[in-house]
Amino acid sequence: MQPQSTDPSPIQSAPVPIKQGIFNGRIGRLGYLLAVLYIVAAYVSLIVFYALGNFAFTQSSTSSIGSLLGTVVNVIVFLIGAVLVITIIPVSIGMQIRRWHDLGHSGWLVLLGFVPFANLVIFVFMFFVPGTADSNQYGEAYTGSLSPLRVYGLKG
Repeated sequence: MQPQSTDPSPIQSAPVPIKQGIFNGRIGRLGYLLAVLYIVAAYVSLIVFYALGNFAFTQSSTSSIGSLLGTVVNVIVFLIGAVLVITIIPVSIGMQIRRWHDLGHSGWLVLLGFVPFANLVIFVFMFFVPGTADSNQYGEAYTGSLSPLRVYGLKG
């Protein structure tokens, strides 16, 4: 029978880098601003499409074909809007979580956004308070590309 080793040395491993994703990593003030602007641009373009479509089909003719095309435009805009809202909700929550991570806080603070009036203060707070300059427990400060896929955490 051989004696068992009592060496308490733990296995050393290299630190695992935090991957950028929808709910992981960090996003700075500029990235947060761009993400909000991308969302606003998507909604504004949808509203413009709706207004132009309705104006074109209601002013051009009073026939049943014009009203039918106006209805088709309304249905298309509604469906695009529904898909946009469904996809924007988790992405915007993830964006806010990553902004809280940049400030060095837990992502659970995103729940403060559901408190009336506090959400307005937090929205402004996110734009003006700089994140931690060095790395924190949520990763390195992000200095890469600010393309829409990168900002929303859909591309690593």
